[in-house]
Amino acid sequence: MKRIFNCIFFICLFVARAFAAYKVTDVETTDNGSLDISLQLNEELLPSQAYGTNADQLQVNIEYLSLESPPYLSVYEDVAVSNTVVHLTITTDQWAVPSLPDEIFALEGGAIDYSTSESGSHDFSIYPPSVGDSNFSFSLYQRGNSTLHTTDAPLFDFGGADDDTAVVFQDGYLQFSFKPYPSPDGETVMYGLGNRRSAYRREPGTYTMLNRDPPALLAEDINGYTNHPVMWFLTDTSDNNMFHPVTATGAWFANASPSDIELTEDGRIIVKAINGAINMYFFAGPTLVKATQQYQGLVGFPIAVDINQFGWQNCRWGYTDLTEVYSIVQQHRDLGLPLDVQWLDIDAQNDYAAYTVDPINFPPTGLQEFQANLAADNIELVAIFDPGIKVIKDSDYEAYNDLESTNLALKVNDVSTGERDVQNSVWGGASVFPDFYNPETDDWIHTQLYNYFTNNVELQGIWNDMNEIAAFQTGECDDEGNQLTGVEYEQGLYYTFDPDSPPYSPGTDALQYRSLTMNAYSPGYGGMIELRNLYGTFMALRTRKALEELKPQTNPLILSRSTWSGCGKYTSQWLGDNFCEFSDMQDSFGQMLTSSLHGVPLIGADIPGFDGTPTEELYKRWLSAGSFYPFTRVHASDDSPDHTCWQTMYGEDACDIQRESITKKYTFMANMYSEMLKSHLFGGSITRPLQADWPNIIELYNEDKVFTYGGSLIAAPILDQGVASVAITLPYTPHGIIGEANRATEIYYDFSTLEHVSCVHSEGSDVCIVDAAAEYGAMPLFLRGGSIALKQEALERAKLTYAQDYTLVMALSLTSSSTFAESEGDFIVAADDVPIDPSSDSPFPFTHVYSTVTCNKGTCTLDLVTLNSNTCGSAPLLGNIVVIGQMISDATSATVTSSSVDISNQSLQNGALSFTLTNPIQFSDEQRETIVFTLN
Repeated sequence: MKRIFNCIFFICLFVARAFAAYKVTDVETTDNGSLDISLQLNEELLPSQAYGTNADQLQVNIEYLSLESPPYLSVYEDVAVSNTVVHLTITTDQWAVPSLPDEIFALEGGAIDYSTSESGSHDFSIYPPSVGDSNFSFSLYQRGNSTLHTTDAPLFDFGGADDDTAVVFQDGYLQFSFKPYPSPDGETVMYGLGNRRSAYRREPGTYTMLNRDPPALLAEDINGYTNHPVMWFLTDTSDNNMFHPVTATGAWFANASPSDIELTEDGRIIVKAINGAINMYFFAGPTLVKATQQYQGLVGFPIAVDINQFGWQNCRWGYTDLTEVYSIVQQHRDLGLPLDVQWLDIDAQNDYAAYTVDPINFPPTGLQEFQANLAADNIELVAIFDPGIKVIKDSDYEAYNDLESTNLALKVNDVSTGERDVQNSVWGGASVFPDFYNPETDDWIHTQLYNYFTNNVELQGIWNDMNEIAAFQTGECDDEGNQLTGVEYEQGLYYTFDPDSPPYSPGTDALQYRSLTMNAYSPGYGGMIELRNLYGTFMALRTRKALEELKPQTNPLILSRSTWSGCGKYTSQWLGDNFCEFSDMQDSFGQMLTSSLHGVPLIGADIPGFDGTPTEELYKRWLSAGSFYPFTRVHASDDSPDHTCWQTMYGEDACDIQRESITKKYTFMANMYSEMLKSHLFGGSITRPLQADWPNIIELYNEDKVFTYGGSLIAAPILDQGVASVAITLPYTPHGIIGEANRATEIYYDFSTLEHVSCVHSEGSDVCIVDAAAEYGAMPLFLRGGSIALKQEALERAKLTYAQDYTLVMALSLTSSSTFAESEGDFIVAADDVPIDPSSDSPFPFTHVYSTVTCNKGTCTLDLVTLNSNTCGSAPLLGNIVVIGQMISDATSATVTSSSVDISNQSLQNGALSFTLTNPIQFSDEQRETIVFTLN
């Protein structure tokens, strides 16, 4: 069971014959089996699109990539190499073609080493085209059960036969298309493409990949703060793969240029971009978990965060002074409300100047005393830093002076003045913007944070906002912060066209709307066409490097509003500005799951909406629903009423619900932390959609409001308005395997009470329905039979809670045999703050435990085996084990016949068999503990 990566099927590549604008002139197969193909523009079939000059010749490379595990996974079996990725590049030598910066990918010391497979070692087969073919296209096929199925429909069919779908490569416009094979429901099932207010399962339509501060937050299907051009698909492979009748695959367009990705009514994906190469990675899965791990292995596994980030967090834009903030914290204490992180917004700054504090209302001495008071109570302090640096000339404002003296602001080339800093208006007025693409800004931001920590207050986290890059004017502003007009920019430095008016412009608004002019650039590193989407990710990278030097023994939080592919190894994310509306609360969970697939596991929305006044019902519902987010923060805008429970109009009852909700989260928080550590070590997510574990159940393909933590705990937040009870849809067919009459059904237990939950099934359906009461404070959470979960006693802080001994709950499955049942699962425990050393073979001390219990004819064997342990002295200890299930409920007594651990107390009551360990276990390497008991 020591398996982290395991590819059990093969993919082959087959070059098909179809119409295209480019014909094949040369095909070469390299020693490792990759293909180098030359294409020539077909003069007789020129594309009708005329956005720029057609490339006469294209170079195509198709290579197979091996996923090699990092050194700390060497103790696991069957993880050495997994060959599950195809990389396609199409480019030209006729003009400069920008590529993605190395920082987007997993770097040295990162999670996974992707290298080109050696000949004969990869899991793909190439059928090359013939020289002289009048078109270029290819398909990806699945090999199942050691048989190549080239006669079946492909997983991906690349290329098209008309102007809308064929490969077009012009100076100022790219186009290509591919079609994933449909799912069992006969349609293209697609997820991904960033956070937006639209269906979690992407419907036919156009999705624009351009990060921006959206002009209308309530509008659906528009691009906003984060856009990740990676897609996930569920494909029907039942004809040729007995192990995975539904295969999950992925595709990443590794090009940061603004683009439109369209899902057509017939299930084809059409990609249209301004610039760069056609650079695609295809991930073979075969499960959604595996496919996301393969993608994250390429761009970097998610960062780890400390346990406080899973607790209750409080913020507001509009605090008048430090005294008010102090009173907010004290009121949490007085009311017995858990609080783990207090945030400071821009009102704590000196006239909105980043990296400063207001010397009158938030004096440094007072802040230092405040932070010490918080730290003594296990509460962390986080502050906001926007990228815009206020222009204050001839002053002692160090952030601006240092940026100007090092010449490290983003630039434009003005016809009138030559090269100068690009300038736009944000909260502080006219501002310039650090060139985070330039590694020399490492020293600049290190200096600003060092000065802030030394002269003002030391923080435990950094909040990066407005980093799309958002601004108040379109293009540039004058020195007073007003719209700048009439400026003319030199052209030709990076593009043959005006980047503010490119030949093809994705989306519905001008690219520079409420942002910097696209004529801005990073000297030596590129222009905004290929860099704009990456700004938030590079700001997080520079911030993280500085914090790793300034706080080397901790793992401080970085929270970003704008992200792109690869950001998860640097930063966490929240969903940005939202409204006090039921629709915002409901939509947030699909966005949370999408971010998880992208490799950003610590995610959440502002509770109960950033802007507006919540109704009593919405407020109380969101307090509980938001406690299911990994990142749970109450926040409010400066023109909204304070959203702390005692300052609303909803009385003590609201505070009772808040207290109850976070207390419930504390009890299962160790499972979130375990999944976070797994995602950091192996790739993955904290929350994951039901499609990841039950891909065959068509009825769940649109589900985005019921989800799991690691496939064992299933959360079902109550999100509907005006309900007294809810009908919760859960999987009925085990693991989505349809049509196996001898298999038993899924069975569920209430996590709070550990009692069996009735899930009503209708004949012919693969789901069942749980009727649950929907009183305020209800947080339906179920433990799936056959799996395990950790449970802890909740104390007043996340840190204190996690330090408690934990209980391992093992829920037996429901099988077709009345005499057999089992449960299995794995978990990781570690210190509550895990400092990361990227150069180490073992990134931090952790203990990974695999647990099973098997009951056969009344005799049960419970095993605990360490898969990996490297001395984790400050991790919590295993103090109790509880086994639940139908077989336990039917028993009248239980007798331990042998045990490798001392048991101080044993009880069988209410369908639960409990063992209290005399000496709580701190697992060590290669440790195994066994308890054998009989049921009577």
